[in-house]
Amino acid sequence: MPNVVFPRVSQITKGRRNLIEVISQQFPTDDAGQNETWFVSGNTSTRPFAEVYRRMWDESVNKTRLFILTKAPFVSEAERLRDALLSEAVCPRMIIYVGGQTVGDVTKYSVRMVNDLLPPGQQPVEFGGIITSLTSDGIYSPGASLRDDNTGLPVSKTCEAPAFIVGHERTLLRQPYMMKCACVGDMLAKVSSLWDYRHSCHVQGIQPNDFASDLTESSYQPFLDRGDDLKADYLHKESSIKEMFRAVQLSGLAMQIQGSTQACSGSEHIGQKWLDDFVIEYDSLAEKRIKRSPLHGIGVLPMTIITAYMQGQVINAEKIKRIANTLGIPYMNLGLQEFSPQFIQELITTCLVIGIGYRCPKYLAYQCKRSVKALSDKKKIRKPDDERITILDEPEYELLSQRVKHAAIDAGLFNPDLKSSEDQTTQVAKQALKKIRIRAWTRLKRSVDEAVDSETGELVANELRPVFGLS
Repeated sequence: MPNVVFPRVSQITKGRRNLIEVISQQFPTDDAGQNETWFVSGNTSTRPFAEVYRRMWDESVNKTRLFILTKAPFVSEAERLRDALLSEAVCPRMIIYVGGQTVGDVTKYSVRMVNDLLPPGQQPVEFGGIITSLTSDGIYSPGASLRDDNTGLPVSKTCEAPAFIVGHERTLLRQPYMMKCACVGDMLAKVSSLWDYRHSCHVQGIQPNDFASDLTESSYQPFLDRGDDLKADYLHKESSIKEMFRAVQLSGLAMQIQGSTQACSGSEHIGQKWLDDFVIEYDSLAEKRIKRSPLHGIGVLPMTIITAYMQGQVINAEKIKRIANTLGIPYMNLGLQEFSPQFIQELITTCLVIGIGYRCPKYLAYQCKRSVKALSDKKKIRKPDDERITILDEPEYELLSQRVKHAAIDAGLFNPDLKSSEDQTTQVAKQALKKIRIRAWTRLKRSVDEAVDSETGELVANELRPVFGLS
């Protein structure tokens, strides 16, 4: 059973001063005279909030210090915060981050590194967040999503969940509208990820974690149940903040109980992460940069709708579309306007193909064993019982790109009349997409190498080159 570390305090308050009172009552500082409380924030929009809360804490609790992050979410920034904390004569006992998931993830990883280095018997550093934006369930996750300093690519770090998460209702209500849309999108994405998880368990013949599954379903079901009753002004009402906060609580607890993100993050999430990778790759090659990926909860929606169609969840997929359209979520406007419609369709298809298949190496080796003669006698290749699998069986997997495109056309997201010969996308964009395909294929080969052996990895990877769009 995983070690569940869920926040002792998790609430939205009406007043800012209430936040400070709630935290200080639950986490008293006995050594106020010699131990500072550190506040951590970004350098722009979250800094003014941090200054306000820091002054309130100074007045009512103990001395404080403000640490400004300038390179979040890079790993080096987490290391800089770690070094600053460890350089103190008395390591701070309490860290409070002010901001959203990016600031939270840097703080989360820094605290984990600090606690790993503390002498035995020394009380660990506690941390939590005063959130100023609500975009996804990552604020409750025990993991941190950062970026590698050399490549800019995402890296995941295992940490601990925060000891508290609190927020001011009106601050969250006034956050940029697209951030609120992203939160709704991230919750709706659980529709396909939960199906993915349950299907995987069924095929493997293992019992799913029912409690985690039920919590995940409870996080998105209220949005689906609203259906046509959901109005365009929903996200402008205070009640929406409470409902979204409750949803991310349930999803966060599901991840804690399960000890993984499987029920809450499926093929659609991985597909969206590869879309992020494309943006980073393109920016490194092009003079005119995209500069930023779409917010996660918005970028994951087309992946969710297509995946739900492939899973046979057509009714839920159409509900998701209606909700997104009612709220004005631009789920097909991914900040990629400079590219042709043909290329955008190819990009989404490629990223989702990778998301569906690339992270189940043992299962792919098992499937290939039946079609690759050189693998037929390998006794080490068995049906896996400890790995999430793809939603598609072997014959369909070979046609995966076609399946994705057909589902997207059925869902009304792709135009079936577009001709590839009319594609005017730059060679730089096509080069960036090819690099993404090669990177995914290389990672798959490495995963099979580690899961089985290098000979198997080579054979499986070569068998699947066409699936990844490689000749």
